[in-house]
Amino acid sequence: MGALFTIIAVLVTLVTVVVVGRNVLENTKTNNALSELETIRTNVISSFPGPNFTGLTNAYAEKAGIFPSNMIAGAVGAGNDVDPWAGTVSIAANATTSMFDVTFNNVPQDACIAMAQYVSSDLAALKINATAQTLPETAPAAAGACTSTPNTLVFTFAG
Repeated sequence: MGALFTIIAVLVTLVTVVVVGRNVLENTKTNNALSELETIRTNVISSFPGPNFTGLTNAYAEKAGIFPSNMIAGAVGAGNDVDPWAGTVSIAANATTSMFDVTFNNVPQDACIAMAQYVSSDLAALKINATAQTLPETAPAAAGACTSTPNTLVFTFAG
């Protein structure tokens, strides 16, 4: 009976370690994505005084050092950029060229909820899964919007 109890205790401990480890890894990915978003925002605004973001592309952003190096997949200038979940990240001038969009694809639900609550004085709009959100985004509103598996977030910044 003691051996069975020991085996069960070890299994419960292993499952707990795996679950906790997964949660820590996902929180780290979310924090990294938020840090990357802030870096991109800051670098774009400092690279495009004016503001007129015409010509802003992933390829340009890679060459100009706008993207953190860990986001660049492949050769610099190829325009292949990824988020911590291996989804594509794109950057482009908005239809209103005084604004620009940063799009994160393949974002899990828990990370989507956290990222949707990002706050910046330059944040002009946010779309989650193609639906415009009211800023500032609240946790309940984000939870209601981040329902796809995975999710897409489009952050629109004004220069």
